[in-house]
Amino acid sequence: MTRLMEDGPSSPVGRGWPAGAGSSGGAGEPGTVTVYRRTFLPPSETFVRDHLLHLQRYAARAATTYLIPTGMAVPGVPVDVAVDRRLVSRLRRRLPSALRADQLLDEERGLAHLLSIHRPDVLHAHFGTDGALAVGAAGRVGVPTVVTFHGYDATVKPEALREDAIGRLLLDRWQSVVAGRAHVIAVSRFIADQLLDRGASPSRLHVVPCGVDTRLFTPTPTGAHRPLLFVGRLVEKKGCDDLLRVLSARPELPPVDIVGDGPLRGELEQTARRSGVQARFLGTRSSDEVRALMRQCSVVVMPSRRAAQGDTEGLPVTSLEAGASGRPVVGYAHSGLIDSVISGQTGTLVPERDVEGLGRSLVELLGDEVRLAEFGVAAREHVVANFDIRSTTERIEQVYDVARGRG
Repeated sequence: MTRLMEDGPSSPVGRGWPAGAGSSGGAGEPGTVTVYRRTFLPPSETFVRDHLLHLQRYAARAATTYLIPTGMAVPGVPVDVAVDRRLVSRLRRRLPSALRADQLLDEERGLAHLLSIHRPDVLHAHFGTDGALAVGAAGRVGVPTVVTFHGYDATVKPEALREDAIGRLLLDRWQSVVAGRAHVIAVSRFIADQLLDRGASPSRLHVVPCGVDTRLFTPTPTGAHRPLLFVGRLVEKKGCDDLLRVLSARPELPPVDIVGDGPLRGELEQTARRSGVQARFLGTRSSDEVRALMRQCSVVVMPSRRAAQGDTEGLPVTSLEAGASGRPVVGYAHSGLIDSVISGQTGTLVPERDVEGLGRSLVELLGDEVRLAEFGVAAREHVVANFDIRSTTERIEQVYDVARGRG
């Protein structure tokens, strides 16, 4: 099944390509890529959408196993569904357990079938877990593979990965993914170091950060009395509970708008009510709405931290969106934040889990209007120079060239 995702935010349109349109050109010449995401596409994964929309030399189509009916759209990009989950589940329930095929093997075969039809020059999987399935499918048909590691997939403890089938598959195929068939992209220096520590091949490892379309963000003057802003899934590693602790202890700080949803939302809302924190829980919002909230806020707060199971951020796109909006980030010196935020120039980073330091930094920055404005201007300049989506996507295409043996 192929679906053309036609609606969505206004952005440059990615170029779909017909079956059999594989390129045999040399370095720098046009090519074709299938971008695989096992579940397509959660609203939080704007980086996958933006990757697809901003490719220049490589015409793109997307492949998935489970298409979310109300998921985020990618205008102009064909989306091929490798396996109809509902059909497979119904069929499997009718068979004796001894005759049931392995679910992931079905998925791998479905993806391999799509690759055999379209014959892309490169298969690119987002997240190491999806990459474990992708290398098996690509190996069946001889397609070069690129896998991007975004955070948890390079940092979570093995026992946590073993909790589900796709995590176990990544553990079983770890060496094949990080030191064998695939070229690997790490979205930050921290994630690259984690992968090297876990056996990644240096010659096949590339650091390419996520990017944002800086043209879509309008930097506006900030102000100390505007609300704080938190954007992220409400899960342990995002550290929203630390932010609420700061605001409870420092009532002089402005209220906070909290954008995002997740399993901890109810608990966090109760914490805010009990502690008297002025917090608006806004739930999931569109990209346009997030940009508007950034224009209205004073500072974006990012207390991201390592979760109990080892899960960490890779490179939080929110920090790039904040900078593109001319907003400083105040947060923890955690993972890719040390790449996207220059502490003392574009924001302030304090040691991870230093709640007192986080609060002190917010009070100090908001108490100095001149410094607040200077940080905002510098943040915009930093993101435009280093994280614009056109330059980061070009670097991804250079990895494709290398994977094809043409770089």
